[in-house]
Amino acid sequence: MEYAPSKKWHSRMEYLVPTYIVPRIESNWDIVSIGCGGGDDVELLRDHGLQAFGFDPVRHKFFDQRKESVRPFLRQGTAQDMPFGDKRFDYGYSLEVIEHVGCVDFKTTLGPDAEAERVDYLKACLLMIKPGGKLLVTTSNRLCLIDVGHPHKYHAFGRWLSRVFKPRFGISLPWHRENFLPSVNDIRRYAEKAIGEGRVEVRSVSIKDYPQIAGASSWKGALVRLMISVLDNKVLRTSPFCPLLNVEIVRIA
Repeated sequence: MEYAPSKKWHSRMEYLVPTYIVPRIESNWDIVSIGCGGGDDVELLRDHGLQAFGFDPVRHKFFDQRKESVRPFLRQGTAQDMPFGDKRFDYGYSLEVIEHVGCVDFKTTLGPDAEAERVDYLKACLLMIKPGGKLLVTTSNRLCLIDVGHPHKYHAFGRWLSRVFKPRFGISLPWHRENFLPSVNDIRRYAEKAIGEGRVEVRSVSIKDYPQIAGASSWKGALVRLMISVLDNKVLRTSPFCPLLNVEIVRIA
């Protein structure tokens, strides 16, 4: 699939980097963006004076659109390629990637080895992180019936909805074996399989300020802020009521 620079994506990074990513990190940390697209976020982080690095398997052709001072910190590759060698990072983040790992053409149809591929992916990501460091993983929540980011075509109603209305959202069936979304327990299982039980801690983190629409002054923004004010606690963040799933995996050893 051909990738073109997206003003919408850049706008999202302009919102997300200062409001959600920067407050989570310390000024002296080395940070890695896992699947950085065209590198917009890495450039923005470096503009904030942070030591950010990034890589992407397919969108590297647009790295030359970044500032010349930023280009040395961007590389082509997958997590399994370890694009920065054995460098260890204090903080890494993988935004809305894991639900596509193990899917056909990196979309939303699960392949036969999806679980193994997700374990391999998280293993590579966690090997980049120093002991004591953190990996942020964001995705839609499998347990919530509404997926705000993807159509779900593995069930008849989802296929009809997608065909007739072509919405960006979908109806998630948490129990369906072809559901491509992970739950927090799935991510915990992948991480423990990746580097060993007892060597990681998986915890939900705040979804406040994560959706870009939450920063809007419109009624939609107000509605999202109200929803988040209700859902953003340790109990409800991973429950069937919350469509977003943001977790940090702490590498203990």
